[in-house]
Amino acid sequence: MADNNEEISVINHLLKVEKEAYTLIDEAVKDSETKISLVRSECEEEFKNQFSLCEQKIKTEYEEKLSALSSEHDSLFNEYKNNLTNQPQNKQAFNTLLDKLLFASE
Repeated sequence: MADNNEEISVINHLLKVEKEAYTLIDEAVKDSETKISLVRSECEEEFKNQFSLCEQKIKTEYEEKLSALSSEHDSLFNEYKNNLTNQPQNKQAFNTLLDKLLFASE
């Protein structure tokens, strides 16, 4: 009978140790989840900040390049218009060429 009480005592002690281990593990899991949540929110905030900075940098570069290309385009187009405007016109030769091309069969 003494062996029986000793076995029950050992089993009760092991159950108590297991319950304490479960409690420790549960607390550790909750603590780790809290830490992970905190770090995740900090990382997400940092990501948003870095993403916003990159986005702003790319947008600024885009606008600068667009402005430069637009200015270059306007300059080239105006130069082309000026060349066309200042080009001497020989209306008589043009009319002769048209008559020759359009009415060649007559």
